[in-house]
Parts: sequence; structure tokens; C-alpha cells
Amino acid sequence: MRSSKRQDVANELNLIARAAEGNLEAYGYLIGKYVSDVYRHIYYLVNDRALAEDLTGQTFLQGLNAIHLYPIRPIPFLAWLLRIAYHLSINHKKLQKNGDGSDPADGIEVDAAFRPPGQRERIWDGMRCLQGDQRQIIVMRFVDRLNYKDIAQILGKNARDIRMTQYQALTALQQMYEQDDLHHQTIKSATTMIGRALADCLDVLDSSEQLEECLEKYPQYREGLRPLLEIALALHRELQPSPQFIIGLKKRLTIEDS
Repeated sequence: MRSSKRQDVANELNLIARAAEGNLEAYGYLIGKYVSDVYRHIYYLVNDRALAEDLTGQTFLQGLNAIHLYPIRPIPFLAWLLRIAYHLSINHKKLQKNGDGSDPADGIEVDAAFRPPGQRERIWDGMRCLQGDQRQIIVMRFVDRLNYKDIAQILGKNARDIRMTQYQALTALQQMYEQDDLHHQTIKSATTMIGRALADCLDVLDSSEQLEECLEKYPQYREGLRPLLEIALALHRELQPSPQFIIGLKKRLTIEDS
């Protein structure tokens, strides 16, 4: 398993090196690998499909123009892309505030087709109420599955600050749901020792089968872990950019610019 992961990293570094030398086909593979992650990350921050697609396109365009600088940056390629997406989102919010004083992620209804059912909807709505870095960190930790070190590098903070902000965000969510015993227990559990088990599971959680494997690994935390992992798995898989958008993005960046 570890050997396979090392090979995957080596293959990706090879694609990055080729893309940095001007090989647009290699960059097309990187787009295909990470476009859903970048789109999902941005959508959770702006709650608008058209805007998420626009900012995703800008992220990969800037990534293409700066990829020759990547080898000197010791962070995973996805984290590097999300750093670009983060700054684009911040700049967009500044433009919005200069225009009408509003945050583009405030007051926007999530498209009905993408609304998670049942209890997930409450978590979704709560995430949308978080402000600034709190929302960013929850998305990066629970949706993008980044570790504290990578999040700290993206946001230009230290890992201790990231943990503290995450705690504050989870506490805010807890207060939102304090009238609901299930949600109160769910969010509260994330601020205790269960957080370590959660972090371990998030690193490998890609399917319902792996969810059950994680629960078997941490039987003492089963009751608290299950709702958190179900929510994380659902949020991670819920949103995908349209096939037409992916095809158009690849064509625009890897063919028309060649």
C-alpha cells in the first residue's frame, strides 16, 4: 500500500515536471485528477455553480502559468491549487464588498439538486453561516481532507492557529444545534479525543466500506464517529462539476493555448 502511494506521488511529480516544461497534455491529466476537488472546495465557499466554475477555471489557469514554480513549494499539489483558489475567493469577496457590501456566500440558497438530505442539510446550512477562516478551515479539513500543516501553509498561519480556529468553528456549530441532541453530540464529539480518530479516518475515507473499516478500528468511538464520517463522506462526494465544464476547461487550457 505504501509502495503504491509512493508510486502515485512519483507519477504526479513527473506530470508536474512535464507540465512545467510546457507539456499541456500532462497538465490536462492534472486537471482531470483535481478539477472536482477544486470545484467542490470553491462551491462550498460561494454556494453558486456558475461562480464556482468561473473561479475553478481561473485557479487552473493561474496554476498553469505558475506551475514552473511548484517544485520549490513543499506542499501537495492539491494544497497548492487550493491556495490559489483561496486567494481568488478572497479577492472576489473583496470586489463584492466594494460593490454592494455583501459577502457572495451570504444569503445564497444552495441549489435544490445539491442539497444533502436529512441531517446533512443542517450541517450544510451551519457551514454556510460560518465566517471567514472558520468556513475555509472546516471545508479544507472535512471536505478536502487536508492536514493541519497543509491548511496552515495555504492560509499563511501556523498549525496551532488552525486547530484553534477549527475548535471555534465546531463550537459555533455546536451552539447552532444545541437544541438538537443528535447534532449537539455529533459536533461536541469532534472537539474531544475523538478528533484524532476522525483525522486518521478522513485520510483514507473514500467509500462506505472504508467508513465501516474505520468504525471497526475505533470501536470505542463508534457512536460519535459514525455521524461525523457519514457527513464528511456525503459532503466530499456530493458535488461534481458538469462533464461539459471539465471538457471545456481542458480544451481551453490544453488545446487553445497551445
